[in-house]
Parts: sequence; structure tokens; C-alpha cells
Amino acid sequence: MIGRPGITLRTRNISIATNAFKSNDKKSSKEAHKVRKIEDEPHKSNSFKRNSIKYLKVAISIGGYALIFSISILIALQTFFDKQLNNNNNNNNNNNNNNNNNNNNNNNTIYIDNNLENDNTFKIMYITTVIIIGCGIGLSLIEASSRKIEYNFYESEKKREAWEYDNYVEGEQREMVELYSLKGMEENDAKQVVELLSKYKDLFVDIMMTEELNLLPVELLLSPIHTAISTFFSFIIFGMAPLLPFYFCTYYYYQIYQIAITRNLLLSILIFVVEILLFSIGSFKSKYYTGDWLIEGFISSITGIVSIIVSFFLGEAMYNMLS
Repeated sequence: MIGRPGITLRTRNISIATNAFKSNDKKSSKEAHKVRKIEDEPHKSNSFKRNSIKYLKVAISIGGYALIFSISILIALQTFFDKQLNNNNNNNNNNNNNNNNNNNNNNNTIYIDNNLENDNTFKIMYITTVIIIGCGIGLSLIEASSRKIEYNFYESEKKREAWEYDNYVEGEQREMVELYSLKGMEENDAKQVVELLSKYKDLFVDIMMTEELNLLPVELLLSPIHTAISTFFSFIIFGMAPLLPFYFCTYYYYQIYQIAITRNLLLSILIFVVEILLFSIGSFKSKYYTGDWLIEGFISSITGIVSIIVSFFLGEAMYNMLS
């Protein structure tokens, strides 16, 4: 049986075959089809299953969502507090012209008061941290629940297909012949193929799950508990990454240099960190999916830029409308 360990068969080395196709190298294409043991075949799906790359893939995908979510919150909060600060400065200018110069300086400088409750930087860090952690917990539970549902649905459908095979295999054979005929196979050829495959129950049931129901084996999916763990830690790590400039500036002001950092510099550092991380995520995805690493990284970075622009202008518009 093909699925037994140690069996040898002529199968492709996907990485070599892909490179051969891109470069139109026929010699490399032949090299990719040399006989090898199936457990040594570096097919992406096998590597995905054996080496737990599936956990890393989910973590990276969730990390991208977390970055976009976090940067949107930060830009919106930053816009809100900047607008609020400008309004307060304008009011102070109208009431006291002697404080005009000091109020103008407040527009571009982060002031970290001894009372942290009145410090905008602290408020931004506090609000964003609470939201990220809360959403991370909620999202991990939702993802785990969804994965459990997928597992249960797959198993129930597989039991149903196996029951139908045991009780009326002729009906299943007829359905598969129709499916293969719709894909361009001659009816007589389809009947021969289905008749041969249906001799092997487990193989035929798996084929019906894929061809008839479009359901992939659950072995290729994360378990619910690992889904929750990967989702939570990925969302927290990537979601908190944009906060590093805020923590950094606060620490430096209080503990080391006692300096104030301009808001423009802080936002520049924030955007730089997010864009680097998004580019890295996009590039890393191309290692396990198709696409050029540079193009995928660039596309991922663009999503961050769009989110920043939308969050900024939406924050401006909402503040003006509600104030």
C-alpha cells in the first residue's frame, strides 16, 4: 500500500521541480523525479505535517492581523490625543497670551508628568495593551472553537461516507464516475478507475472526502489546543511590538536621559518598526507558499501603510464630528 512507511516510489521533489519550471531546466526536472523513499520526500505538504510548520504558518498569519490591528489603534489614539492637546493649547492661548510659547511647544513634544494618569503616552500604552491582551485571549478561544468544529465536522462526514461505502458502495462509485467525467475523463475510463480505487475502503473514502466534499484531512490542520496557544502568543507578541517605541521613550525619559521625544520622531519610529515586521512576515510567507519574497513583502507592507492612512484620517474626521 502506498501509504506504508519505507516504500519507494517515483515522486517529485517539489522545490527542485518548481525551480526547474521557472528556469525551463529539463535536466533539473528529471532530477526532481528520481526514486526516493516517501518519508524522505521534501514535498511541502509532508514537511508541513511532519515538522509542525503548520503552527508557524498560523502564528505568522495571526501576527500580521495583530500588527494591523495594533497600529490602527495606536494611530487613532495618537490622533485623538493630539487633537485634544491642540484644543487645550488653543484655549490656553485665548485665556493667557503669556503662555503662548509654552503651549506651541506642547504640540510636538511628549510630556511625561509625574502623574502618569495625565500623560497621553501612558494612556496610549495602557489602552492598547489592555485591548491587545483581551483580544488575544478572545481570538485564541474563537480559533480553537472553530478548529474543534472543523475536526468534528470532518470526522462526522468521514463516518457517513464510510457507512455509505459499507451499505451502498455502488451509489458512491456512480457519484465518483460522474465527478471524474465532469473533469474530462472518458466515462469508461472513469468507471475502470473508480472500480479499482473502490477495492480499497480507506483510500476510497479519503478520495471521496476530497473530491466529493472538498474536505482536506484534519491531520493537515492544527489541533484546537495548539491553535489556541499559537494564536494567543502570536497575537500578543506581534500586537505589542508597535508599542516598543512608547515603552522605549518612557523608559529613557524617566530612567536615563530625562529628555522629551517629539511626537513626529516617535511616530516615525513606530511606522518603521511596523513596516519592517510586515515586510518580514510577507517575505517569510513566500517560503511556504508561492510568490517572490520581495513582492510578497512589499504587498504586506502596503497593507500597513493603508491602515495607517485610514486610521489617521478617520480619527481626524471622527474627532471633528463628535467634538
